Amino acid sequence: MQQSFQAIVLRQIKYSDKSNIVTLYTQERGRISALIPAQSSRKAKVSRNLFQPLFILDLVYTQRTSNGIGRIVEAKLHYPAIHIMTDPSKMSLVLFLGEFLYGLLQEESGSHSLFVFLTRSIQWLDTSEKSIANFHLAFLLRLMHFVGITPNLEDYVPSAYFDLRDGAFVALRPLHQQVIYGADLEKLVSVLRMTYNNMHLYKMSRSERRTLLQLILDYYQVHYSSLQELHSLKIMQELFD
Repeated sequence: MQQSFQAIVLRQIKYSDKSNIVTLYTQERGRISALIPAQSSRKAKVSRNLFQPLFILDLVYTQRTSNGIGRIVEAKLHYPAIHIMTDPSKMSLVLFLGEFLYGLLQEESGSHSLFVFLTRSIQWLDTSEKSIANFHLAFLLRLMHFVGITPNLEDYVPSAYFDLRDGAFVALRPLHQQVIYGADLEKLVSVLRMTYNNMHLYKMSRSERRTLLQLILDYYQVHYSSLQELHSLKIMQELFD
């Protein structure tokens, strides 16, 4: 049975001499995996060159029930991210965020609001003419809302501790070590209201940006054990530092 839908590319890996496996996020079915040809030709309906991290595609997909891996029988760009494809800084961001989302999005059920957030974020990055040095921070902070781990700022006071396990500000330090407090917590709280529209106003040093990103990643990793070491992180940091 064939289905047509939009999808966001998360990853492509080699499967055999003839096929690659792509992992995609869709509004209708959440995370799916599918086979595509390992080689491309001008006449082919599916080009592996389309399956780059965070590309938004229109697909015709056939599910194969034997191993859970489908097959893409037709693919074309839904949104041509021209500036991302030609800007090394923007490309490094999508490589990092694609790897992050690959680890985060494990559910086999879709979310309309999350899919819209992701597609709009990709389009915003592509067309932005302002500084994008803080884009990954704003993206990860906004994403918290869609995965249900946004901290409640109303509970914050300067002497508070942030319990990473509960995702809450508390008056007493937890007995476990998964906690943020002091200067690190002040830095994190200072950016929790960061958006794409105001992120260029947040001026910070290389060290401050790295610290904030690590704090945010630590929080995600407490809640999502599927998030492992991010190999593209070093590349992105080198470009923006």
